[in-house]
Formats: sequence, C-alpha cells, structure tokens
Amino acid sequence: RPFARASFMRFVMASARVLNKAIQYDPNNEIALTNLGLAYLQMNKNQEAVNVLIKSLEINPEGYMALNYLGYAYAGIGNINAAILNFEKLIEINPNSSETYNVLSQLYRQIKDQGTAAKYADMYQQLKANGL
Repeated sequence: RPFARASFMRFVMASARVLNKAIQYDPNNEIALTNLGLAYLQMNKNQEAVNVLIKSLEINPEGYMALNYLGYAYAGIGNINAAILNFEKLIEINPNSSETYNVLSQLYRQIKDQGTAAKYADMYQQLKANGL
C-alpha cells in the first residue's frame, strides 16, 4: 500500500497548490480555505491547517467542516483544550453528530477528565443505537 499512499499524497499536494492559487485569486474563498485546511491535515501540516482554517472561520464562523478540521488540527499540535472547544461548538451546531461525541470522549480522556469522557461516550452510544 505504500504506492497508494504515495499516489494519494501527490494528489493532496497538487490539490494544495491549486487551492493556494484559488485563495490568491480570492482570499475570501471560504471553501478553498477549508479544503486547503483539510489538505494540510492530510499532509500532517497541522499548524498550517490551523492558520487557514481560522481564516475560513473568520468568513463563516459556523462553517461546520472548518470547525471539524480545526478541531483535528488543534489536537494534532497538542492543543487539546482548543480542540475540545471546536468540537463542542460542532455539537451546538449539530447535536446529532455521533462521531463528534466520540471524538470529544477521546479528547477528554487525554486530559484525564474521565467523568466528561464517559458522558460523551454514553451520548455517542445512544446516537449510534438510534442510527445517527
């Protein structure tokens, strides 16, 4: 599978180049900024992802995908508290996102808050049981 991974990474890097050009043309292109953030995440360039996703959220503060990717980017640079804040905002926007509860449970375990981790794990299980 190394060939598939290398091929995927070439695609991601090419996408990042195109998205950077789109942003040069239109610095307020929220979609390009969000997708560039995702590309940076996939390249493990978490700080770069944080930077562009913050710009995307300045344009649309409730950009669901930008908030989601930003949460992962913050976790990737070790800023667990900021990641938690982003994922909790996602819950406010979409309280039926089972995967967000799952991620929050894992993040709270990392900061040794077992009670809150268990609460989110229970919510995750309830939503999954209901097909959400």
